[in-house]
Amino acid sequence: MPARYTQERVRKAVESRFGPGSWPGTLKILEQYREREPWRVQLACVLLSEGKIEKLKHYVDVALKDYRDVLYWTRLPPEDDE
Repeated sequence: MPARYTQERVRKAVESRFGPGSWPGTLKILEQYREREPWRVQLACVLLSEGKIEKLKHYVDVALKDYRDVLYWTRLPPEDDE
Protein backbone atom coordinates (compact mmCIF):
# COMPACT_ATOMS: atom_id res chain seq x y z
CA MET A 1 0.00 0.00 0.00
CA PRO A 2 1.48 3.41 -0.95
CA ALA A 3 2.16 5.94 1.76
CA ARG A 4 -0.78 8.19 2.58
CA TYR A 5 1.35 11.15 3.63
CA THR A 6 4.15 12.23 1.31
CA GLN A 7 6.09 15.37 0.49
CA GLU A 8 4.20 15.49 -2.81
CA ARG A 9 0.86 15.56 -0.98
CA VAL A 10 2.10 18.36 1.27
CA ARG A 11 3.35 20.30 -1.79
CA LYS A 12 -0.03 19.99 -3.51
CA ALA A 13 -1.81 21.19 -0.37
CA VAL A 14 0.57 24.17 -0.13
CA GLU A 15 0.04 25.17 -3.74
CA SER A 16 -3.74 24.85 -3.50
CA ARG A 17 -3.86 27.04 -0.38
CA PHE A 18 -0.99 29.46 -0.94
CA GLY A 19 -0.96 29.56 -4.74
CA PRO A 20 1.32 28.30 -7.50
CA GLY A 21 5.00 28.85 -6.87
CA SER A 22 4.55 29.10 -3.10
CA TRP A 23 6.26 25.79 -2.35
CA PRO A 24 9.88 27.00 -1.92
CA GLY A 25 8.99 29.67 0.65
CA THR A 26 6.58 27.55 2.65
CA LEU A 27 8.96 24.58 2.58
CA LYS A 28 11.49 26.58 4.60
CA ILE A 29 8.85 27.06 7.29
CA LEU A 30 7.57 23.49 7.18
CA GLU A 31 11.06 21.98 7.36
CA GLN A 32 11.42 23.39 10.86
CA TYR A 33 9.30 20.41 11.88
CA ARG A 34 11.19 17.15 11.27
CA GLU A 35 10.12 15.12 14.26
CA ARG A 36 7.60 12.25 14.32
CA GLU A 37 5.42 11.72 11.26
CA PRO A 38 6.78 14.79 9.45
CA TRP A 39 4.59 14.67 6.31
CA ARG A 40 1.40 14.09 8.29
CA VAL A 41 2.20 16.89 10.75
CA GLN A 42 3.30 19.28 8.00
CA LEU A 43 0.09 18.58 6.09
CA ALA A 44 -1.93 19.30 9.22
CA CYS A 45 -0.12 22.64 9.64
CA VAL A 46 -0.88 23.56 6.02
CA LEU A 47 -4.55 22.65 6.38
CA LEU A 48 -4.90 24.70 9.56
CA SER A 49 -3.07 27.72 8.12
CA GLU A 50 -5.90 28.74 5.76
CA GLY A 51 -3.29 29.92 3.25
CA LYS A 52 -1.74 32.47 5.62
CA ILE A 53 2.01 32.44 6.27
CA GLU A 54 1.70 33.75 9.83
CA LYS A 55 -0.77 30.98 10.69
CA LEU A 56 1.53 28.41 9.09
CA LYS A 57 4.40 29.62 11.28
CA HIS A 58 2.13 29.47 14.32
CA TYR A 59 1.00 25.90 13.69
CA VAL A 60 4.55 24.72 13.01
CA ASP A 61 5.54 26.26 16.37
CA VAL A 62 2.62 24.45 18.01
CA ALA A 63 3.72 21.17 16.41
CA LEU A 64 7.25 21.65 17.70
CA LYS A 65 5.85 21.84 21.23
CA ASP A 66 3.38 18.94 20.82
CA TYR A 67 2.70 17.58 17.34
CA ARG A 68 -0.42 15.78 18.58
CA ASP A 69 -2.28 19.09 18.87
CA VAL A 70 -2.25 19.82 15.13
CA LEU A 71 -3.13 16.21 14.34
CA TYR A 72 -6.05 16.34 16.76
CA TRP A 73 -7.36 19.60 15.32
CA THR A 74 -7.31 18.26 11.76
CA ARG A 75 -8.33 14.68 12.59
CA LEU A 76 -5.83 13.31 10.04
CA PRO A 77 -5.81 9.53 10.51
CA PRO A 78 -2.56 7.67 11.13
CA GLU A 79 -0.61 6.35 8.15
CA ASP A 80 -1.65 2.75 8.77
CA ASP A 81 -5.32 3.49 9.60
CA GLU A 82 -7.65 2.06 6.99
